[in-house]
Amino acid sequence: MNFEKLKEEALKLDIHEREMLVTDLIDSIHQNEEVFELDDAWKEEIERRTADIENNKACWLSEEEFWGKINENIKCLKKS
Repeated sequence: MNFEKLKEEALKLDIHEREMLVTDLIDSIHQNEEVFELDDAWKEEIERRTADIENNKACWLSEEEFWGKINENIKCLKKS
């Protein structure tokens, strides 16, 4: 399976399944730190963002939701 097909299938998962998948993928990277080493600042940022999501201080957005919010902000800025 190529990357695009895998991504397409992953995006069909519901939000909670995608969150679990992302967590598992990040964990697999951490288990192979000799292959891909994050500096301490990035590790802390990942932990902070993960905690924010787990404590409902932040939430995942789909790409569509993200760009919708960006466009709303741009429209508000243009009006002021």
